[in-house]
Amino acid sequence: MTTYQSILFRAIKLAPLGLLLLISCKKTPVDEFIFTGKTMGTTYKVKVSPPFKTELSIEEIKHEVDKELIEINQKMSTYIGSSELSIFNKFNKDTAFKLSPQTHGVIKAAQKISRDSGGAYDVTVGPLVNLWGFGPNGAIEKNPSTSDIEKVKSFIGSDKLILSNDLTARKVHPQVYVDLSSIAKGYGVDQISKLLSSLALNTHMVEIGGEVRVQGEKTWKIGIEKPDLRRGNLAKILPLKNSSVATSGTYRNFFLKDGVRYSHTIDPKTLSPIDHHTISVTVVHPECMWADGFATALMVMGHENGIEMAEKLNLTVYFIYEENGIIKELMSSKFRSQFPAIAPKK
Repeated sequence: MTTYQSILFRAIKLAPLGLLLLISCKKTPVDEFIFTGKTMGTTYKVKVSPPFKTELSIEEIKHEVDKELIEINQKMSTYIGSSELSIFNKFNKDTAFKLSPQTHGVIKAAQKISRDSGGAYDVTVGPLVNLWGFGPNGAIEKNPSTSDIEKVKSFIGSDKLILSNDLTARKVHPQVYVDLSSIAKGYGVDQISKLLSSLALNTHMVEIGGEVRVQGEKTWKIGIEKPDLRRGNLAKILPLKNSSVATSGTYRNFFLKDGVRYSHTIDPKTLSPIDHHTISVTVVHPECMWADGFATALMVMGHENGIEMAEKLNLTVYFIYEENGIIKELMSSKFRSQFPAIAPKK
């Protein structure tokens, strides 16, 4: 086993996608409260700090959060057969399909990220993800044949999905399948943050599956784990205020076969798992939906090509990659300027 493979096997036991939620701020009042739950096939955590301007109990607040998450799942989950997205995926006509403003908005954002990344990000690659063995049951050792890939190639591509301003979507090919798992968690984080603010709970932290948004006057600390053999070793600790952070990595879901590592992240251009030495990408953005989507896009591109996109779009990005068995880091200019205290000089 190579050093790189050893790192990956150990890293999968670390915090989801490399983010360690220190969930701390400069001061910790005794009347802060935290509650957790399950959603989108993972867990969520909410932390709220004073001042409180609501008469709702913690139980009532959690009920409102759970209700909002259930509604998002009912719109965008591919695991719920009755969800709006599942119904659309089963729709095999080339006529317009009416979507909710929420689902239409998330797909619209995904298509913009696809254009910005030159097609590296694509929410229609779901059939390829399943073909390579990374479906609902997790990673399995599966290496599809060229003919298998060719069968699904004709309905893969963001150009196969046409959105209109009247909140409709149309499939160019009847078997087009949309999977929003690479952006929906970030969207969910944003929606819960907005919900808490509407309840006058303006100082809070929301996390779903490692994707995070913080709001309020306090500075929250979010740790990015370094994927090495020492558990809990942090690459960076980000002081965040009114911002979001998301990380995409190769070490969360993969399998090894015949000495080759197959990542769950699929490159829409090669129709295969990504094949480069970028281990993780962390994106800081005002909105978690965009941080989530851009992190996936940059992970597909890899640090060498991804840094060019990050600079072009003025994104706040932090890469961890491997070179000759050594773990290295790469930061965008905006990351360096936004976090000067933790960014080494060039």
